[in-house]
This record gives sequence, structure tokens and C-alpha cells, in this order.
Amino acid sequence: ISTDNLSKVRVEQLSDAQILEISKRFEASGISEAEAIKILVAKGMDPAEVDKYKERLAEVQSGGKTAKNTTQLTVVKAQDPKNRDTTRFSEPKPIKKSSPIYGYEFFNNPNLKFEPNIRIATPKSYVLGPDDELSILLTGLNESTTNAKVSPEGNVKIPYAGLVYVNGLSIEQATSQIRSKMIKAYPALASGQTKLNVNLGTVRSIRVTIIGDVNTPGTYTVSSLSTLFNALYQSGGPTNRGSLRKIELIRNNKVIQVVDLYSFLQKGIQTDNVSLRDQDVIRIPVYTTRVAIDGSVKRPGVYELKNSETLSDLITYAGGFSDLAYKGTAKVT
Repeated sequence: ISTDNLSKVRVEQLSDAQILEISKRFEASGISEAEAIKILVAKGMDPAEVDKYKERLAEVQSGGKTAKNTTQLTVVKAQDPKNRDTTRFSEPKPIKKSSPIYGYEFFNNPNLKFEPNIRIATPKSYVLGPDDELSILLTGLNESTTNAKVSPEGNVKIPYAGLVYVNGLSIEQATSQIRSKMIKAYPALASGQTKLNVNLGTVRSIRVTIIGDVNTPGTYTVSSLSTLFNALYQSGGPTNRGSLRKIELIRNNKVIQVVDLYSFLQKGIQTDNVSLRDQDVIRIPVYTTRVAIDGSVKRPGVYELKNSETLSDLITYAGGFSDLAYKGTAKVT
């Protein structure tokens, strides 16, 4: 089996000999099992298939039979003196399997690319800062194009208009400021015979800090067009203790917005997906309340609830009742 492209590999279709062959290739190259797992994912193998591969490899190495074995298994980590990522299996205990935490799979998908779109018209609310480059275009009676970078002092230098201070201004405000300076050199701007367009040429980078219960806390350098969702995804999202429903955006030492990701995850609403600014801080606190729901609902799982929410809200988050659900009885424990 070729290990160059593993995107189409299905572990259940591989023989025990092929499973061992993959393992031996890595061992021959001096690659540890943990590193081998990362390589399999990098070469396109689906993470679910990687988990199946680890289970098959452990069973084959222990001499167990894998063909047509459909018995549910409980994973028990084995101690290994060589610190290898090995696993042994035992029959499951008669306990109920815990439900997954809703929303976390969004941050665990290696195939999802959640990056800012830099090929869009400049948002009117975009706030200018040092190192932004403006494209200043005159059309009509006067024709000219000027590219001007915002200096560390916040100015752009425009021929026949001099220095114009634009730091902290939106594109719309900067256009008005530039127009008032250029109108002396281009009187046709006043009559409308000349039109002025100001757009963003090259975007700058900003630094954003993410703290709290996040998988990879730290300071990130991102595009100035990035939003809160872009930064969250880059950080790996909340840990298992982190809240999805009260993420704080802190600017100038003040909480300016509390973000509820359920609005996006449930309905695709992005009103909380605000643009970031330099030195913003994103804090993910610990969750307050989680409730598990199972049985005849369309999406069983563990959901984070606000203090004001009820059982009806929980059922809505779970996708509602399944088609065969009996609605006369619900057990709360």
C-alpha cells in the first residue's frame, strides 16, 4: 500500500498484513508511533480512519483476530516502558456512553479552512492603522492613481494635498478627510466632474491575544481583516472546560462584546463575528452549566445552557424530537 496519498484509505478494507506493513515502514525509518500518526493525517488519512488504524494495529500486534469483528470495545490505555502509543482492549462495562459536547467538532475538523477573505471590497467600517496601504483613485475630469502607506504616525502623503491623518478612521471617514484636502488642488471634485475612490491596497498585520480555557493560548499575528471566529479557529477553540456561549472580546481593558457561538452553530448567524483590532484580547471562561440529552432526539449530546434557558431550549438545540419519539414521558436525572 502506498503511503503517499491516504485520503481514500479505508482501514476495514486493509488486511492484517497491510496494517503491519505500514507500521514496519515507520519503524524502519526510526519514526515513533506518535509521529507516525501525525504523518498519516498530514498525508490525507481521515482522523476517524487513523483511530481505526491504531485499534487494528494494537489488536494485530497482540495476536487478536480483527476480521469481521464487530464487538463494541472499550479502550484502555496500556503502560509501555518505551512510551509507545499502544492500546489494549477489553469488553465494555455495562455503563452508558457519555455524549459528545456539542460544537467542539467545529474546531476539530482538519479539513476546514476558516480564514479571512482578503479578496473583498474594503468594509466601510474597517479602521485604518499604520502599515495599511491606500489606493487613491481620481476619475473623470482628472485622472490619477496614488498608492500611499499609512506611516507610524498615522499619516498618508498625497501629491498636491500633503499629509492627511487617517489613523483610527474608517475607510468612509478617511475618504471624506482626503477629499477635503484634495479639493483645493482638484476643484472638479466639488462639482462632481471628478470622482474620488479610496480603497485598501495592502492590509497590515495585527496582534491578538487569546487567553482562558483555549487549546492554544497565546498572542497571534493575524490579518487586519480577521474576525473573532478566524482567531478562535486558529487557536484550536475552547478546551473541554471552555465555554462556547460567553466568549469575551476585550478592547482597551473593557469587555466590548460577549459572544455566543450557538447563534452561528445553530443558525449560521454571524452578528457576533466582529472584526478584530490590534491588541484585542479574547477570553474564553469556564462553562457554567452543561446538560446531556439522549434518547429519541435528532442530535443527542451535551449542551451548554444559559441560566434563563429551559428544557424546551435544550430540545431545540438537539434538533427536536425524532420521528418515532413518544412525547408523553421524559426522564430527568
